Amino acid sequence: MRKSEIESREMYLKAIYNIQRYEHRNARPVDVSKYLEVSKASVSEMVKKMRKQKLLVYKQGTAIRLTKQGLIGARKVTHHYKVLEDFFKRVLKLSEERAAKEACDLEHFFADDTITRLKRLTDTYSK
Repeated sequence: MRKSEIESREMYLKAIYNIQRYEHRNARPVDVSKYLEVSKASVSEMVKKMRKQKLLVYKQGTAIRLTKQGLIGARKVTHHYKVLEDFFKRVLKLSEERAAKEACDLEHFFADDTITRLKRLTDTYSK
């Protein structure tokens, strides 16, 4: 799978997860479309791919539900985002807005052990 496909998949996982977790409602394709600012056709295409990858469950007219595997992926990319955002704000002293944008752009490209080290560094640096 190409990097851009992985990045797209992770953005969709994170969008569905955030809608469910932070907006306290089920994620429908139209919600994902608005959240990511993409067309409904793009959401439909990605949902089909992700369903084949067993990352989510979806039937026309129902809410999208993440599978266990999808939830693990969503939590992982969300964790990467939060660690990077925290590092950018606390260590690099970037503005809230810039830290959020940079974290969103980079969350897909860091290995788990690198994220763990960045978290440790951020925690040590800010004490």
